[in-house]
Amino acid sequence: MTDTSVFRFPISGRENGYFLLEASSNGRETLDLKLVGSESTAVFMMKLRHKRVRDYKAENGPCSHKEWEEILTSTFVNQHQPSDIEIRADVEADGSSVTLSFRKNIQGITQRLGSVKLGEDEKTEISPFDWCVSALGSRERVEENLAAANVRVQTLEASLSELRGQIDDLIKTKEEDETQLLEKFRDLLNEKKVKIRQQQRLLASANVDPEKLANISGGSQSTKKHVPKPSRASKRKVKEEPESSEDGFEQMDIDEDGDNGSVQHDNEEDRGDTTADETASGTESNDESEAPPPQRNLPIMRRAPEPAEDDETESDDEL
Repeated sequence: MTDTSVFRFPISGRENGYFLLEASSNGRETLDLKLVGSESTAVFMMKLRHKRVRDYKAENGPCSHKEWEEILTSTFVNQHQPSDIEIRADVEADGSSVTLSFRKNIQGITQRLGSVKLGEDEKTEISPFDWCVSALGSRERVEENLAAANVRVQTLEASLSELRGQIDDLIKTKEEDETQLLEKFRDLLNEKKVKIRQQQRLLASANVDPEKLANISGGSQSTKKHVPKPSRASKRKVKEEPESSEDGFEQMDIDEDGDNGSVQHDNEEDRGDTTADETASGTESNDESEAPPPQRNLPIMRRAPEPAEDDETESDDEL
């Protein structure tokens, strides 16, 4: 027996009225199907072709061609009607045809996606027994899938409960460890405070040697960089006058007092030059208070007298 699927769709305008539809494969493509249905008084049939699926789509529909194919495949092949898709059977007043309308409900607004029309076929016979068998088989498969899903859910719930218990244990252990660490840290901090207080008491009661303290302070001061003061200008030396070695001249005696006075005057001039850093007021007062030096007698070089020839002759005559 060919694998078939039986569906029921509510009939518009009829309360508790349903249209039964059987879908069976009729070709190589997925949507090559034979649709046979009845509303309890007549039989309706059509052959759906995969190539002509787009012809059943509404022209101004909000879905694309691919989405329309997915809706038909999910409904007639996978036996899973999309949750946001509503399918109703519209029976013509004369009973000549039945139209399956696909509508999409978007926030209370119903939009028509497409429709599939089945015409009345008196030659086609239906077998309610086969439909019942197919429906019961589908129900059994659904129940099996539901039972498997329930077992899986129970397993997952057990695993979840176990994981939650492990997480609770980890949280509890973590809190205990944190409490122990905080207590140890508190004890360690208190010990350090006690030791610090003991050291402070020892330092307060200890006798400090003033000599060592002075040495320490002196050593710190000695490490300071010593900046030398600028040196004083050197004094000028008294130049000695060289003795004349010219023939026929001899040096006259110079008064020592005059010489000493001149040397003293030179020294005072040199001292005045070296003490240029002193204030101008002090130097001017010293110069005014000092007496002028004695007059310097310069040496006078004279030619030695030569012996006269007349004197020699006079001495000879006297002999």
